[in-house]
Amino acid sequence: MSLPIIVDCDPGNGIPGANVDDALALVYALRHPELDCRAVWTVFGNTPSDTGAQCAQKIVDRATPIGQTPPRIQQGSTCPLQASTQRWDQQREQYASSPEGVNAWGDGRFVPVAGDGNSSFDEAVAENLFRDVADAASAAAATSASQKVTIVAIGPLTNIARLLVAHAECSELVEQIVLMGGCFGFDGLVDTNFAVDPEAAQIVFDSAIPLTVIPLDTTRTTHMSEERWERILKACADKDLAEALQHWINPWLAFSQQTRPVDGMWVHDLVTLFALTNPELVTMEDAHCAVNAAGKLMRCADGRLVRVVTAVDNEGLLGALERVIAGRN
Repeated sequence: MSLPIIVDCDPGNGIPGANVDDALALVYALRHPELDCRAVWTVFGNTPSDTGAQCAQKIVDRATPIGQTPPRIQQGSTCPLQASTQRWDQQREQYASSPEGVNAWGDGRFVPVAGDGNSSFDEAVAENLFRDVADAASAAAATSASQKVTIVAIGPLTNIARLLVAHAECSELVEQIVLMGGCFGFDGLVDTNFAVDPEAAQIVFDSAIPLTVIPLDTTRTTHMSEERWERILKACADKDLAEALQHWINPWLAFSQQTRPVDGMWVHDLVTLFALTNPELVTMEDAHCAVNAAGKLMRCADGRLVRVVTAVDNEGLLGALERVIAGRN
């Protein structure tokens, strides 16, 4: 029996300078038989939320199995609760315009994509998201004993924060939030998902909904080499999907190989879905945690009790991705 989920993300497949781990996570969510992806929300971050919605639509169009109802795509928050996205928009442009970026994406392909910061649009976001939660919970009740939905959050937490503030009753419809975000170590390093909107992260941590946190400390132990990615692509019988994935993933993989201390690329966001389908291949512990004003994740005695994923079987993770892409589950 499949688990009803909503994926809240900031995909950037096909956008020069943007990370593509959201795309891998979405493909996994759409094609894994144990997951029932009911909706996809997009949030500013890796890309603006409207660009992310377009990217998500491309993934849904290519990766949804034949005969399966595609999830509803909902554009979400365009800007943080209080801060600005300017730093992150500039970072994406710097990545694409660097020598490594030009080598990966090509010179002349880059078109600056800036967030619109549409506050009037953001005011209506919570209503649309609550409808998705209610619909997903209703569908779950019709097919299983559960009447709740799991939210998988792999972008900034602004959408969920807006939802919780406007509709506190949604806590009764959400089984748990599984999120990629936060960073305990690496000195003062902060994860982008928390740092871009720390106020939103604090609201989510203050909620009563059970949280499973996959921090940067854990996701940085993952790696997908160029050789391993080629093996995964070769296993894909759907040539259209394989071609799209090659177009989306290969440039970032080449860029990451040159600019990150990793053999290939980290697959941060994918760990959230893998932890749901293969809990035996991740290590979890309960810990009291809080988020400070800069978005730094901290262990503290008076913090919120959450479940933290502290380790992941990297080959098990990549093997599961290969099976999903190949359609062998």
